[in-house]
Amino acid sequence: MVARLIRWARRKWHELRAIGLLLALLVILDALAQSNEWIETHAQWIAHDLGHGVHLVHVFEALLAFAAVAIIVIFYVTKRKPPPGPLGLLHFLLIPDAPDPGWFKFRMAQAEANLEPFVTFSDAEADIANRHPDLSGDERWKLYSDWFRMRPQSFVLLDRRDPKSGIWEPIAVSIVLPLTSLGHDDLCNGTIRVLELSDRHVAPLGAPSSVFLIDTWIVKAKGRAKDIDKPLREPHRKYARALLFVHLGVFWDSTTRAIFLVEADSQHIREICGHLGFDESRRTKDNEVLQRLCYPDHLRNDEMRHRLKIIEDNVAKTQVWSIVGFRP
Repeated sequence: MVARLIRWARRKWHELRAIGLLLALLVILDALAQSNEWIETHAQWIAHDLGHGVHLVHVFEALLAFAAVAIIVIFYVTKRKPPPGPLGLLHFLLIPDAPDPGWFKFRMAQAEANLEPFVTFSDAEADIANRHPDLSGDERWKLYSDWFRMRPQSFVLLDRRDPKSGIWEPIAVSIVLPLTSLGHDDLCNGTIRVLELSDRHVAPLGAPSSVFLIDTWIVKAKGRAKDIDKPLREPHRKYARALLFVHLGVFWDSTTRAIFLVEADSQHIREICGHLGFDESRRTKDNEVLQRLCYPDHLRNDEMRHRLKIIEDNVAKTQVWSIVGFRP
C-alpha cells in the first residue's frame, strides 16, 4: 500500500505541487488580511472568508497527518505480524492441477552437474547462509555431492520455460532425504548434525524408509521488494509449492505411517511446521531446533487431521505427475 501511494504521488507530482502552492498562498493572504486595518474596517468579509479557508486548510492538514500515521502503523503491524498462521497455512497447502508440460516441468537430478542450482540458490538465501557461514560454494557442493551419491532421488527441481527465449531454467529446488532408523535416532537424540549424515543414516535405493528429512525447499529469488524487507520470488503459479508434495511422493505413498523431520533455517517455515503439529522439543548436535511429526500419531485434533489430510491428498494427487528423469 505504501508503495502504491508513493507511485501515485510521483505520477501526480505537478498537481500536488500546485495544490501546495495554492494552500500556502491562502495562508499568506489570510495573515495579511488579519493584520491589515483597512481590510478589517472596510472589507471584513475578505478576512472572514480567508479565515474560513485557512481553517479548512488546517483541517485538511490534520487529516493528512492522521492518514500518514495510520499508514505507518498499518505498515509496521502487517510487516511484523503476518496474517494468522492457520489461514496462511491453508493458502500455502493449495496446489494447482498438473502443469502444462510446455511451460513447467519437474525434473530429478541425474548427475552431480545438476546440483548447481541447489548450491547457488542455497548460498543466495540469507537464512541458509547465516545458518552455516562456513558452508558455501565448494563446501556446499561437496556436501550435496555426498548426499547425491547416497540417494540421487533426494534432489528434484522445478523448471520453467522462458516465453521469450524458449530456454528452460530452474526456479525452485527441493532436497528430501529418506533416513534409516539410525539416521532418525542419531538426529533426534542430538548425536549428529544434519551436515554429518553418512551412508549409515541415509536409506539407499531399494531400502524401505518411513523417515523423511525435508532439508531444503527454495524458490529462486528475483530481487527485493521496495516496500517490505523480503526477497521477491520467481513466478511459479503455485508449482513451487507443489514441488514439496511431488518430491515426498517419490518416497511416501501417503497412506502409511511416516515421520517427517525439518531443521528450518527460515522462521516462516518453522511457523508453518508448528501449525501443522510438528513437535519442537528436540535439538540437533549443534543445538538447532529439529521439528518432528509422526503421521498419523501426532494428529491431536480434527483441525490438524484436516490439514494433514490436505497434504496426504496433495501427495496422492501429484504422484501421477511427470518427473523428468524419474517418471514419464
